[in-house]
Amino acid sequence: MGSNIGNWEIGKKKVVYNKRFRVVEYAVKKPSGKTDVYNQVESPDACVVLALTEDKETVVIKQFRPTFGKIMTGLPAGWIEEGETPAECAKRELKEETGYSANHWEYLGEFAVAPGLQTTKFHIFFARGLQEGEPQPDEGEFLEVVKLPVEQALKDAKKGLYDYSSFVLALLLARHGGLI
Repeated sequence: MGSNIGNWEIGKKKVVYNKRFRVVEYAVKKPSGKTDVYNQVESPDACVVLALTEDKETVVIKQFRPTFGKIMTGLPAGWIEEGETPAECAKRELKEETGYSANHWEYLGEFAVAPGLQTTKFHIFFARGLQEGEPQPDEGEFLEVVKLPVEQALKDAKKGLYDYSSFVLALLLARHGGLI
């Protein structure tokens, strides 16, 4: 599969609020009696999928992330839409971002993304029994689908080569569960 990631330029940043994210400010009185102001980002939960091919390869995506100004390697993932279950989200995101569908799904657990700042929890799924198809990314998504040998992905994760904590945690949970 070819690359269509392209070149990106980051413009000036400004503070915005949209329908998916809401910033809440509140006061917290500490046991010392001192009151501090805290901010939190309220946003929906999300799903992430560690998909494994018959050849023991993980299906990953590469995409430019303006927040960090670089191309990053991660797993298929996305926001859980209103009325959608985490499992439905996982199946949809795997298909949209990679073109793959899977016969076998296993729920590995959930984790808080940034508990000191954000309300989002990620639901982690393992998928195997893959059938290849054509990716159908959302408008504005520019992705490159790559297959990495799972043992190499584990070595690279140990070296700190992946920026996404969800990728590293999914690998760890799947290894611990005897799935990879």
